[in-house]
Amino acid sequence: LSLHDALPISDGTQICWQNITVTGTWGASGNVFIFSSSAAGNWAAAFAAQPTMAAFNSSPTSGYFWTAANGCTVTDFAGVSLWRAAAAGATTNTVGIIAIGRYF
Repeated sequence: LSLHDALPISDGTQICWQNITVTGTWGASGNVFIFSSSAAGNWAAAFAAQPTMAAFNSSPTSGYFWTAANGCTVTDFAGVSLWRAAAAGATTNTVGIIAIGRYF
């Protein structure tokens, strides 16, 4: 399996995943710092209906942060938002995206 792939299961469940690299500057938002990216991508295979999607930090050397997926459709996803507790300048982060849904 690669870093951008799909796993169809015979019961109709499909799991797709992909790593994306996002670069940007962290901005203060209350007591945390936020970084939003519109880096979008396509699933390796289309879903029959909108899947459930999650994002996670897959580059721990870039500092500890929390991630959230910005939404998706049956063929693509819309980007991610990242939060961290400490200020940082411009950084490059690798974020893992995963979706689970139905392919039939």
